[in-house]
Amino acid sequence: MKHPIKWIRFKQLMEKWALDKLGLYQIIDSGLLPVYYDYNYDHKYFSKLLNPFPVPSLDFADYDPEKLFFKRAEVEHFEKMEANKRSKATKRKKGPSQIAKDKCREVAKKLREQNPIITIASAIRHKDMIEVSKKKDESYYLEDTIRGWIKDLWPEELRKPGRRKGA
Repeated sequence: MKHPIKWIRFKQLMEKWALDKLGLYQIIDSGLLPVYYDYNYDHKYFSKLLNPFPVPSLDFADYDPEKLFFKRAEVEHFEKMEANKRSKATKRKKGPSQIAKDKCREVAKKLREQNPIITIASAIRHKDMIEVSKKKDESYYLEDTIRGWIKDLWPEELRKPGRRKGA
């Protein structure tokens, strides 16, 4: 359903998007969202008969923000474009090393659940870890690489190399 109000005031859009004036000015300056100005608009005597024209210059010092407006359809289009950008950014395809890292972390978590006192070195040399750390060219990721991927899954006292206290 089409919204009955065609225009959105500058201040309303700032509040809707939780931006300050500078933030909204930057969006306008980017050229992605046109802004319109109505010389005759007076908020005391609001008239539905707005007659704004496109702002030719981006020098906003000459314009009263109370008289700046945006077309609702253009704002909605801009919001859709921004949402699409964000969703594409989050749906990026993982590379082979990221996939291997995720698999190694899953195996490490499973090994820690089965044996809470297992060391990082033992986990790295475990057959399941070796299996998931294989590259496409049949080589393996270095132990130091795998250690960097999984070490945060162990408590601080078990991350340090050497003999364990009380052992």
